Amino acid sequence: LENYSDVQRFIEDATDGDFASRILHTGCGNSVMPEQMYDHGYQHIVNIDTSTVVIEQMAARNKDRPELKWLVMDATSMDL
Repeated sequence: LENYSDVQRFIEDATDGDFASRILHTGCGNSVMPEQMYDHGYQHIVNIDTSTVVIEQMAARNKDRPELKWLVMDATSMDL
């Protein structure tokens, strides 16, 4: 899976097409998927990864997408 279009149908089914849905993207890495989802209308996305470097890079790259959240966190011991 490389793009939002690869999973768009599944996301829309899971959210009933509700763009206000809150989405957790674990192990986000430097994926463009949250950016594509945001631009499509899903703007409440929390992205987590264990890499501080990746999270800092992604936060900087998406500074114009303020609702995207970027957190250094391990999915096996989340604080959410």
